[in-house]
This record gives sequence, C-alpha cells and structure tokens, in this order.
Amino acid sequence: MFKVKNEDIDKLVELEYGNACSYGTKYHSNHEYYAILREEMEEIDENMMSMSANGYMLWAAIKHENEDDIKEHTNEVEKYAYNAVKEALQVLAVIKKYKDGV
Repeated sequence: MFKVKNEDIDKLVELEYGNACSYGTKYHSNHEYYAILREEMEEIDENMMSMSANGYMLWAAIKHENEDDIKEHTNEVEKYAYNAVKEALQVLAVIKKYKDGV
C-alpha cells in the first residue's frame, strides 16, 4: 500500500500546472493536447530506460564488488527515478489542463 495518496500528488501537480498553462489555459486542438502529452510520456520512457540500464550496470558493479561503480550507478538510478517522477507530474498537469479546458 502506498503511503503517498493521490491528494499528495495533486499538490505537486498544481506546481507543474502553472507551467502547463503558461501558454494559455486551453489547448488549441485535441491534436496539440495529444502531441504535448505524448512528448511528456516519451520523456518518462527515456528516463525509465536510462534507469533500467543503470540498474543493470549497478548489478554488475555489485557482483564485481566495485564500490566506485556501485556509488556511480546508484546515483544514476536515483537521478533517473527523480526525473521520471517529475515527467509523470508533467503528464498529470497536461491532463489537468485538458480537463479544465474542456
């Protein structure tokens, strides 16, 4: 069970929502909405792939007991995890902007 509730996430989405509305409060078309949403989703995918790749390199470093590489890849996994979460917040902000503008 997640301790973080949707309501907690919604507070963070509100921070991103202002940025999503900086070019207006409504999308010009459903095509524009989808293009922006797709871009943000692709950025999540990119971060997840990088996180996964570094996860494999982390496991290799652990098997070889290479402390420097363990630290490096741990930091990389953390960085991409944070980036993926931020991109997910942007996806939610884009969706909120769509719903609010309909």
